[in-house]
Amino acid sequence: MHRTDDHGVPVAGCGDPIREGSSSRHPADPHLVVMQQVIGAAADAEELESLVRDVLRELPGLPALDAAAYYTVDRRAGIARLEQGEGLPDAFWEQVREIQLTAAPYDNALIHRQPVFVEDFSTAAPRHAAAGGFASLACAPVVARDDVVGLLCVYTRQPHEWGPADQVVVPALGRELGAAMARVAAERQLRERRLPIQDLFDSVGELLVVSTGDGRLLWANAEVERRLGYARDRWAHMTVLDLHPPGRRLEAASIMADLLEGEEEQATIPLLTHDGHQIPVETRVRWGAWDGRRVIFSVSRDLSERLQMREERQQLLGEALHVATAVARTFDPATAEHARRVARLCTALARELHYDNERAEGINLAAGLHDVGLTAVPHKVLTKPGKLTPEEYALVQTHPTRGWELVRNVSTPFPLAKVILQHHERLDGSGYPNGLKTDEILPESRIVAVADVIEAMSSERPYREHSSLADAMTEIVDGSGTRYDADVVAAAVRLYELGAVDPAA
Repeated sequence: MHRTDDHGVPVAGCGDPIREGSSSRHPADPHLVVMQQVIGAAADAEELESLVRDVLRELPGLPALDAAAYYTVDRRAGIARLEQGEGLPDAFWEQVREIQLTAAPYDNALIHRQPVFVEDFSTAAPRHAAAGGFASLACAPVVARDDVVGLLCVYTRQPHEWGPADQVVVPALGRELGAAMARVAAERQLRERRLPIQDLFDSVGELLVVSTGDGRLLWANAEVERRLGYARDRWAHMTVLDLHPPGRRLEAASIMADLLEGEEEQATIPLLTHDGHQIPVETRVRWGAWDGRRVIFSVSRDLSERLQMREERQQLLGEALHVATAVARTFDPATAEHARRVARLCTALARELHYDNERAEGINLAAGLHDVGLTAVPHKVLTKPGKLTPEEYALVQTHPTRGWELVRNVSTPFPLAKVILQHHERLDGSGYPNGLKTDEILPESRIVAVADVIEAMSSERPYREHSSLADAMTEIVDGSGTRYDADVVAAAVRLYELGAVDPAA
């Protein structure tokens, strides 16, 4: 006879199995052992398929159980489909592949979210019992994101009286599986979703990694892939510490904790490439937001290529990180796409005008952030269909000043804040916000102004009529030397004639 605790869970007594290495006073209860193993499998899972498989493999460890199955709910079809099983005979796979959501005895779990315990399976569902040669059944709903997404079933071949421990553990297994499935699905969605800010991060030369609070790798920029050699499909199976040499990972974890607490400013733990080489780096980390989730940003600069401009760019990225994170959280998607296209066109114009790489990169960054001040404009104004009212248009015209206020304290040799402030100024003084003229406007601002007009006129926006690319080119040519810089317009015309001006690309 088995004793139970205050919650009805059996407490092993004389003759019960004892966990290896434990005291004889603390024998291992199989229910608790299986529960612990399932929790561990759920915590380690990175893919839904392997999560269900690993959980099912642990269930036959429960007393008297012979098989387990997992059904996925298809609510539109009104059925649950058998997806994975452990110990199921072929006949069961053939005959019990689908279950109606309203069919007894499963409906109590699938519809009412209650566990089901059937001692006489042959009476409750004779065809299903005969297909597997099973005598008893227990099943629990699997709930993820407040919806029943699956059904977890366990079977015995001998008649089984489901005791208090079974009635506690089986529902708990369903809850644990559902919570893990919700986590894995959310992390997969974060990995696969492309955010506007990723284009900016992919354009920089530093190695930038985004991870969860517990170190799971969510995303890394193109420089990480290029320099370290890890394929993007491996990131889901890695942690931040996997990017460091094995002998220094504990040290890296400790230093990262200090950095996040503000006790240190930077770390110099090297990064490990896919083929085993080490790259000396200087790394800064900070908390931030990524698609509405609190994450850790790690930015590493390669110390083996220590050039002055790379140091300045690293400082720029570090100080602009807060701005870039705010853009990712609040930008209207159409505005973010507009900024990306303007940045690409500005880079092409800078190269056509024979700007050096560092200056072209600065223009690219300024163009990518030129509309950051629109974060202060109500979303309903940015997405309003039709013509804006004078008051609404005046509100939109404040965005260069708002953008300047956001980035004016960024320390960089490139005039980032001034370019953002001046990108709507015109040579004849007809622009805003300050009505600047000719040499009062920076050359970099003149490039962004031309690229902004070309992309804005040739793209659809809710509050104005769509024009063609030819109309946009006519606008800048007509204003060459008066509203727009003549050299920049000529460069844009050359690119247009070569087919290199295509904002829709």
